[in-house]
Amino acid sequence: PRLDIAHSQFFALPLSGLTEQSTTELFKNKSAGYSLSSIEKANLMRLTEGHPLYVSMLAAQRLSRNKDLSQILSEVEASRSDAPAKILRSTYQLLTVEQMEILRTLAELERPEDESALEEVTGKRYNKLVKAIKRLRDLSLIIERQDFSGKTLIDLHPLVRQFLRKEYPKKDRETFIGRIILYFDRQISLVVREKNAPIPRNVLDVWIHKIEVLCNHHNWPDAIQEVMKIEYELARSGLTEEVARIGLRIFQGVNWLEAIEQTKEFRRFISEVCQSLSYTGDHSSVEKWLKHYSDSVGSRAADKQNIFETHAFDAWLRHDYATAIQFAQSAGRRQAVRARCPNGRALVRAAGPVAATGAPAG
Repeated sequence: PRLDIAHSQFFALPLSGLTEQSTTELFKNKSAGYSLSSIEKANLMRLTEGHPLYVSMLAAQRLSRNKDLSQILSEVEASRSDAPAKILRSTYQLLTVEQMEILRTLAELERPEDESALEEVTGKRYNKLVKAIKRLRDLSLIIERQDFSGKTLIDLHPLVRQFLRKEYPKKDRETFIGRIILYFDRQISLVVREKNAPIPRNVLDVWIHKIEVLCNHHNWPDAIQEVMKIEYELARSGLTEEVARIGLRIFQGVNWLEAIEQTKEFRRFISEVCQSLSYTGDHSSVEKWLKHYSDSVGSRAADKQNIFETHAFDAWLRHDYATAIQFAQSAGRRQAVRARCPNGRALVRAAGPVAATGAPAG
């Protein structure tokens, strides 16, 4: 199926299933030469629609279990769910507790990790981890990738990750998410920085990954807090679009009324995310979310001023200076809008001397 992932480095390319001939060949290669009968071939195509992941999983089951393929397919069909879930669940049940734990850890991660990272997160001994990973790979439950340096990374197929997240309720996932957050915190704390020294890009990547895991678990207060810790560093590193991307995800998931009451930095978070959207040119999203802000929680003076200032900033970047000045004046002060640019020094002022020149003072 088509996959849509909200990430600046993701591009969706939908593919159709394999032909019957290709499905037969793939199954043969993955099952040590097993030849499908005409009935097995028809049932396999009907269940998998030629999806290579599911074909590979069923072939792995044929290798792993002392059963005919017809019996395996019958057991899969007896399950009360859609075909993909049937196949995934029947494969998942072949695992040991240790293998399940590794798979569930991978399911809560948003990005592939190497074996040393998984060893630290799971607490498994390296030899046991490698043995379990081999078993998971043989069952086509995990895939291996290589980064630009040639290091091998372990990942889940997106459909396997989706299945595991749906299979377990939020409470059952907390243990695995907690271990992952502790691992991220240890990685981040290893960086000793002098005052005003930039955070290295690799550490920012770890931090972003931590925020994404928090979002997956709907831990919006902590996710907002973590974004605000590094939003300046992201902008300074040229990653303004990451603030916008993660911010939109939080906007869509968070209860705004609860957040404005319970999360101390939520107002500033709204402003920073909208400014990032303005910098990336997504002015329609700024308009949409400021309207949502106003409709849901924008009745208090502090919220009205925040809305006016953010509108002024967005209008100024659109070169609509008259509107920017109007919103700035509505905010109730002479120099109402002061927004830090990615280099952390320049200021955009939408009032006072700027009104006379018609051009940004910053």
